[in-house]
Amino acid sequence: MEHAYLTFRRVARGRAEPPELLARAAEVLRADATALTGGGPAAEPGGGAATGDGELRPTVRAVVASVLALDEHLVPDTELTGLAEFSSLRMVEIVEGLEAAFDVEFGPDDLVPEKLHRIDDLCGLVHRALADR
Repeated sequence: MEHAYLTFRRVARGRAEPPELLARAAEVLRADATALTGGGPAAEPGGGAATGDGELRPTVRAVVASVLALDEHLVPDTELTGLAEFSSLRMVEIVEGLEAAFDVEFGPDDLVPEKLHRIDDLCGLVHRALADR
């Protein structure tokens, strides 16, 4: 759902639709069907690598804290989804805030939920986007 909404926002701003959108939606629906029929767990969440870049992390944390209206020390490095303030709409605001703060644009392949729910993953996205400039 997050991926579809992020895609919608990008298309509404005049950008191209990512070609993998429909394939990803089909994959999610198949995983839901498997989980609901007792065929095993749905897809495992992917994790991003920590960037190790100490200069990115404070800004990433500040953007996340600002969007979620939290003190920075309350923003965990683990799953942001555990925070009551976090939602799909807040995630879109975080993505847009990071793109503005670092003057980058994340690629469509980066805008998937498994890359958007942890500070390490967000730092990795920014690091890659900066390297691709």
